Amino acid sequence: MQSIAGGGGIYTTGDNAHGVIAQSLGAPGSLGGYGDGSFAGAMHSFTSGSTEEPLNYSTGVSLELNGTVQVQGQNSWGVFAQSYGAQRVGNTLPPVGISVSGVVSGGQTLAGQSPTGGAIWIDSISRVPGGLTNLVIIQLGGKVSGQAGLAGIQYTGDGFTRISNQGELDGNLLGPTASSTALSLSNQGSFSGATQVHGHIFSQGQVTVGAGLARDTLRVMGDYIQDSQGWLNIGTDFVPGAADQLQVEGRASLQGRVRVLASSLVPTRELGFLQAHELSSDLTAQGRSDLFTYRVHQSGSSLGLSVDQARFRQMTSVYGLGQNLGAVRQHLQDI
Repeated sequence: MQSIAGGGGIYTTGDNAHGVIAQSLGAPGSLGGYGDGSFAGAMHSFTSGSTEEPLNYSTGVSLELNGTVQVQGQNSWGVFAQSYGAQRVGNTLPPVGISVSGVVSGGQTLAGQSPTGGAIWIDSISRVPGGLTNLVIIQLGGKVSGQAGLAGIQYTGDGFTRISNQGELDGNLLGPTASSTALSLSNQGSFSGATQVHGHIFSQGQVTVGAGLARDTLRVMGDYIQDSQGWLNIGTDFVPGAADQLQVEGRASLQGRVRVLASSLVPTRELGFLQAHELSSDLTAQGRSDLFTYRVHQSGSSLGLSVDQARFRQMTSVYGLGQNLGAVRQHLQDI
């Protein structure tokens, strides 16, 4: 077991840099490399279903991150946590367990280049059938950031990673392959800045597609389940007919609300914003102000948004206006 706790800070700049490296290996190994490459892991192979006995067992990695871990550079990571080896039967600890109550960020995006790196990279293999999964907990007040196309959390290995977010989580959630569902996010806080989620989302909090600028797409390769407490934030621009897109390859079940982040409005124009393999919805729509109302339309496995009514007359009657502003109110309502 490795446990790192601290309220200070780690600030590093450089390509291929890591702010925190934590390993628990069930065989000889660790970090190594030469001028033409590097290595992190065990020398013994622990493939899923292997009958080989390891030289010893991995007891897992436990990290408590209370301060700031900030790493900048190409292919840089705030945290690299690796548990490689067999888990003992009856072990109650996850292969990798990370708790964040501070700030973790990493990676870099350069103009003309693909973004690389991110905040947290977990590499974990467990041979115990039905064994425990990796666990990342972002506490209230904590932040894990891999914005602008970077990874918030990346998982490689054999198994499953659960993410519980009560704070802020930005960036992609990536599994071992582009078609995997090796991750699940239980979101009670805010999640944004992602283009890909290689797993499932269960949300009681805020989910913003991309940056909410009416030009982003979030692809969820598993299910997207939002309960009555959840908010889905969608950027729209009704003049050119643009809206953020949520694409769900599994099942989408949406209650709660969709918040319309509108930069322009056009009456009677509908903008599609969600497509799913299977869809059930009881969403209501709300803007950033009460001046306009919106409607959600379902057509098969797709959802769209349209402007419903302008409410200048109602709002001014609530707050009260003088004669001149009342004329402006009437003009805007007529438009």
